[in-house]
Amino acid sequence: MERGKRKSRALERARISLALIRNQVESLFLLQREEEKEGYEFSGGSDYLSFPTNYSVWGGPGGYVIAAYSVKDDGDGMKSLVLEERKAGTENIRRTLLLKGLRSLRFQYFLRKVERDTVLEEWVDTWEEVKALPPAIRMVIETDGGEAVYYFPVRVAGGQGILLSLPRPYSGAR
Repeated sequence: MERGKRKSRALERARISLALIRNQVESLFLLQREEEKEGYEFSGGSDYLSFPTNYSVWGGPGGYVIAAYSVKDDGDGMKSLVLEERKAGTENIRRTLLLKGLRSLRFQYFLRKVERDTVLEEWVDTWEEVKALPPAIRMVIETDGGEAVYYFPVRVAGGQGILLSLPRPYSGAR
């Protein structure tokens, strides 16, 4: 019975965490980099993701924070996802553990390039474009129960053109 309760709590935590991530990505906005004349405040690698958003985990919508997600090693070979938020204009950082006990978790970014009248589309592990945002972010989670893939469309001007469709499957686990 206790094992069932733990699993139920873990599933509920995952559901809430995914909703929070979705809300923050949907509230992502363009913020010019302070140290450069060109480019936006957005960075992403396979084990981290950082961007400005109008949605705070603690305060909900309104105002803005820099949300920074990072994959951490639990020390037992498992991974966790941690969120740090920094309120605009302050050094005050709040942290929370979103997911834990994962075999792996990685972020990927949808890249669309036009080369010689050909449109190339692929998922990349690191976002290196400073003057554009990815039209979508993919999060791949592996647990003892298998692999789940989640897609978060980036709905903001300044992305790589308008994202008309995401590669299948669009939402939820596959």
